[in-house]
Amino acid sequence: MRKIIFVLGPSFAVWTVAALGQAPSPDGSNWRRLQQLPPHTKIHLSADRGGRTCTIDQVDEEQIACSHSGITGRHSYTYARSEVKSVKLAHYLRSSFTGLAAGGAIGLVAGVASAHGPQCNNNSPGFCLNIVSNGTVWTVTTVLGAVVGTAIAGPTDITRGSAIYRRP
Repeated sequence: MRKIIFVLGPSFAVWTVAALGQAPSPDGSNWRRLQQLPPHTKIHLSADRGGRTCTIDQVDEEQIACSHSGITGRHSYTYARSEVKSVKLAHYLRSSFTGLAAGGAIGLVAGVASAHGPQCNNNSPGFCLNIVSNGTVWTVTTVLGAVVGTAIAGPTDITRGSAIYRRP
């Protein structure tokens, strides 16, 4: 029974974090919601001529201006309201924490599963490599899973929410 709780507990934690990360926000085609966002809010903008991640500089009735800083400097972009398909808020930090929790839980489950193989003893025939404890295996796989989960989920923004603006 304790093993079941030990394995299912992290899975429940991942499900809870993922559910909280995907809190529903109202869909809609209300341009005023964009105008109410403060400057420097990070967004994902999808338009007829491509999409990008940038920070809001200004939003008026006819267009949205945003900018992006990169290795080659700061670039400004302006999109007419008619060419903007959708705008979503960027949630990189929340995505990183979700990846950390999910990867850590998956790593822990993998560590528990792999550490419960056949035990070696002096009478074991064949090759036997039993030089680390179960706790070490669990720790290494949990940390490795957390690092990989964060590295994948953070930059890809897996918890990107519903659109705050969608072209009607």
